[in-house]
Amino acid sequence: MKYIDEFNQAIAELIENPIVQSMDKLEQHSKNATLLNHLVYTSYISYVICKRLGLNENNAARGALLHDFRTKDTKSIIYNIFTHSKLALKEANTHFELTKLEQDIIKKHMWPATLFLFPKYKESFVVCMADKYCATMEMLGLYKKTKTTRELSKFNIMLAG
Repeated sequence: MKYIDEFNQAIAELIENPIVQSMDKLEQHSKNATLLNHLVYTSYISYVICKRLGLNENNAARGALLHDFRTKDTKSIIYNIFTHSKLALKEANTHFELTKLEQDIIKKHMWPATLFLFPKYKESFVVCMADKYCATMEMLGLYKKTKTTRELSKFNIMLAG
């Protein structure tokens, strides 16, 4: 993949953190992908789009990697749709130093479900749309069928080992 080395450098500090690695044990949108799989997938897609658009790809990748940040499994649909972005931001802020852009990405990635939390930055909007794409691919069972996800799976295995 064209940008994988640059992407790895952009997220290295975060992805090497044991708390982030622990999200590999949590389920996300389906049994096809763990939370960490979803975060890395969304982060990489966001990185590539922002890089090609001349936006801040590094902050986009970091914000996307933490957009659903949590350390425990949650099953409530109400929690997931309406409150998890604020809770993810609060928890991420306790563990990491985040830029305003990264904070906006995490807080507003659920737009338009969170109608009044419109993304402030172009990068936030990119992550928002990348998240919808990645979640859809996971729910439809197509996550593991793309070249991108196969390559990212190798990346996740390398980090966990």
